[in-house]
Amino acid sequence: MSEPTFNLRILTPFETRLDTQAVCVNAPGAEGRLGILAGHSPLIAGLEAGIVLVNTPEEENRKPWSIDEGVLIATAQGVTILTETAQTPEDLPEEAAAELRNRAASLARALPG
Repeated sequence: MSEPTFNLRILTPFETRLDTQAVCVNAPGAEGRLGILAGHSPLIAGLEAGIVLVNTPEEENRKPWSIDEGVLIATAQGVTILTETAQTPEDLPEEAAAELRNRAASLARALPG
């Protein structure tokens, strides 16, 4: 049986960077890391600059996003992350992309699940 999903959007002032179904999102909350699954209680939380990890039903590994400070909003309709910039390793020069992948892999190993 597949895991329940929710709609996840990552928005910057200039574009929608991501609009997908997600199984889990883990974000750098201002008061500590936030893990959000389908059916999460409504929540508005400040985010620090850092790494967001996104699990989708199609991907085996968590996809990393590097974000600036922002806001995470969880509602019955899904989760929205508002931030000034959001980048994946594919958006970055190779050296910066490798650093993001390494930091994300270390973070993913430290997280449960």
